[in-house]
Amino acid sequence: NHPVLAGLFGYIWPSRSMIVECDENHKKHIPSKNCSCGIYALSTLEEMFNLRFNVLFMTKCALYGRVLEGTKGYRAEKVEILEILVPSCQYCPAPSDYVLGHSLAGGLWLCTQCYEKQGFGMNAINIQQMANYYDVPVVHVPLLDHFRRAKISG
Repeated sequence: NHPVLAGLFGYIWPSRSMIVECDENHKKHIPSKNCSCGIYALSTLEEMFNLRFNVLFMTKCALYGRVLEGTKGYRAEKVEILEILVPSCQYCPAPSDYVLGHSLAGGLWLCTQCYEKQGFGMNAINIQQMANYYDVPVVHVPLLDHFRRAKISG
């Protein structure tokens, strides 16, 4: 059993790469300008910070196949996860290895040392275990710390 990623709209990412199929009975031109199909991706971390969704994990992805550009990002036919991005531990500057919770802002992000010291047991998501499942690296992005603090305070 391993933790898995889900997209903004709840779709589970079964593997590192995905190809979109449309429910609106069109097989060509996915994504279509006349349909909402496609894999959605934001162009910058700043755009992610402005979302009204409860986001737990952020990833860096490669989009390919047919890609449409929008005002805040893209819709693509195909995507591949390249990296899982994590903030710092909430108790020290080390990268997070575990998370408890359901959002980047509301989650408790911990490095291994602080996780073991706090004694949370099996309740947390092991980020490296998830990264191993998708065969991608975990990348520490300190900019996420500023977002997390801003969401909590404001």
